[in-house]
Amino acid sequence: MTDWLEWGDRMRAEQQRHPRPIVEKLRKMKAQKLAKLTENAQVSY
Repeated sequence: MTDWLEWGDRMRAEQQRHPRPIVEKLRKMKAQKLAKLTENAQVSY
């Protein structure tokens, strides 16, 4: 059981180091959306 959990942790770390192209694209889109939302949420006096 411990080996299986360690293997899962290693695979998740590997995926974070080398994500698939679609994951990178989705992360980029999310960052752009968040930037746009925070830009529009600025308080004007």
